[in-house]
Amino acid sequence: MAPPARPAPVRPSRRPPVTRSWWRGPGPIVIAVVGVLAIVSGLLFISQHQTPPPSGGNTQAAQIAAQVQDVPASVSAQIGAGGVARPLDPTGSATLLKDSAGLPMVIYIGADYCPFCAAERWSLVLAMSRFGQLSNLSLGTSSSTDSYPNTATFSFTGAKFQSSYVDFSFVETTSRSGQTIASPTAIQQSQFNQYDSGGSIPFIDVGSRFVQVGSGYAPDVLQGMNWTQIVTALGSPGSAVANDVVGNANWITAAICVATANQPASACSPREIVALEKQFGG
Repeated sequence: MAPPARPAPVRPSRRPPVTRSWWRGPGPIVIAVVGVLAIVSGLLFISQHQTPPPSGGNTQAAQIAAQVQDVPASVSAQIGAGGVARPLDPTGSATLLKDSAGLPMVIYIGADYCPFCAAERWSLVLAMSRFGQLSNLSLGTSSSTDSYPNTATFSFTGAKFQSSYVDFSFVETTSRSGQTIASPTAIQQSQFNQYDSGGSIPFIDVGSRFVQVGSGYAPDVLQGMNWTQIVTALGSPGSAVANDVVGNANWITAAICVATANQPASACSPREIVALEKQFGG
């Protein structure tokens, strides 16, 4: 008789392989670390390519402003209008806008973020210094995200102006980062509404006789330059910076001279100003 069949050996069963979820592995950690490093690198890149804030505060601003105000008369005479077409237009108003003291008013409305305002302020600082004392200016740059980013300039926020000939009424409405910092006065807003239907800045009104909407020259001439480089270039009549900034300032000066009946003579008697004034009918 054949021996009984032996049962087959029982082998231990194999457990199915464990599949670990990718999310529980090192992958997400690696990606998170890489992402953080990318963000940090991006922030460092941005910070390194923005114009740093000036370190000298009001003292440095006063020094730069003094240099602008001391642009030699010979430079102004040689430049005349420069390459700037007449930036201010006659309003046709027969009434001269004056303040409560009877002084003709020059109104400026701008904003710290605005590159066109940044360009215009250089000319305004020079022009207004011919009629009085402009002080307590601060240095700054236009927005880093707007056209002509980081244009070096002044800010009129907190500034003061003293004159026996004209009232300079100015306001910077918005900060470099886009926050509201001030509102126009009733007179400023009224003139703005009347002569600037598009709401553009900078806006300049000279006695309600002449208005300017936008900058007198393109800010690109100032690109890549800091405050010291710009003010140094103003002393050279052959430079593009002097040609535009001083030329624009001479036009503004001539318009104000019409409003002040050519006072003071130190501002209004130079031949280049007289020649430009005639183009306003002065």
